[in-house]
Amino acid sequence: MGEFTFGVAFRGGMLHATASWDAARCSPQDYALFLHGGGAATSADGTRYLREALAREGVACAAFDFSGHGRSGGRLADATLRQRQEEVACVVEALRPSRARALIATSMAGHTACRVLDAVRPKALVLFCPAAYEARAEDARFGTAFREVIRATRTARARRLWHGGRGHP
Repeated sequence: MGEFTFGVAFRGGMLHATASWDAARCSPQDYALFLHGGGAATSADGTRYLREALAREGVACAAFDFSGHGRSGGRLADATLRQRQEEVACVVEALRPSRARALIATSMAGHTACRVLDAVRPKALVLFCPAAYEARAEDARFGTAFREVIRATRTARARRLWHGGRGHP
């Protein structure tokens, strides 16, 4: 199985990326792009086991660390949801072809994956425990500002919608 790491320039910094495939079974031209969640300790390494298994089955895979995560530069506290969308677009553009076969995303990256669907146009979307945020969270910097936005959505109306309109508190 082939695996290589590469860097993608982004806003004066570098995003650390990895691609893997079994040269005998798949082509890197048709790949699944993995997007990790937003926890401070998360990185592309968290899905290595799945990327390796898929590569053995003939699916080329790519993943990268968002800014402030893993081996990528930047500070997590300076990032936003919108910036994550821009990072995905930048990584996809660096890959050839610049259309992923699938986006596979966990947690916060589920929101990111849904927001980049029109630009990336994957053939498939796989979400594990996806998060979804209201529009005003897009530009809130991670940390206090972001937490304040997502906690403020806990209104009575939001709770009713979350619980299927059954009037739960």
